[in-house]
Amino acid sequence: MRAVLLENAELTHRLDEANAELRSLRASARATARHKASPPEGENRIVFASNEEWVRHEITMAWMRRFSPEDRLSQPLAGFIIGPEFGASVRALPCHLQAKVWRCAVDVATGRWRTCPALAAHPLRATAAAHAPDVVRAADGARCMRVSVEAHTPAARRMHFWLMTDGTVEFSRVVPHDNATA
Repeated sequence: MRAVLLENAELTHRLDEANAELRSLRASARATARHKASPPEGENRIVFASNEEWVRHEITMAWMRRFSPEDRLSQPLAGFIIGPEFGASVRALPCHLQAKVWRCAVDVATGRWRTCPALAAHPLRATAAAHAPDVVRAADGARCMRVSVEAHTPAARRMHFWLMTDGTVEFSRVVPHDNATA
C-alpha cells in the first residue's frame, strides 16, 4: 500500500510540473504571436491617407488571402462604398476582431452573405417588434442589412451595411449585437 501511495505522490508531482511547463509554453506562444502580429519598430509600415484607403486595402488583402487566383475569378469583389463611420468602428476593435470583420466584409463584398447561413443576414428592423418595417434610407431607398461578425459571445459584433437598389453595398459600421441603430 505504501508503495502505491509513494508512486501516486510521485505521479502527482510530475503532473504538476508538466502543467506548470505547459502554462509557461502557452504564455511564451502567446507572447510570440503578439510579437509577430505587429512589425518591429523601425520596420516599414503602410501609412494610409484615410480610413477609406485603409479599409479598402484590408478588404482586398483578406479577399486575396481567402481565395486562390482561380477562385477569385468566380468570387470577385463587387464595387462597394465605405460609409463615413465604418473605418472608425473597425479601428476601435481589437486586432482579432478586426480580422473577423475583414473576413465578413469579404463575404458581403463578394455577395456570399446571401447564401451563407452562418452570417445570419437579415434586414435591420425599425423596432424590436417582429413585424416592424425594415430600416430604409429615405434619400436613396437603400435597405440596412445586418450580418454576424461573431456568434455565441456576449455583445457579439454585427456588421451593418446598406444594400442599394442597384445591388451595390455601402459598409456602414460594426456594432455590438444589441445596437439596433442604422
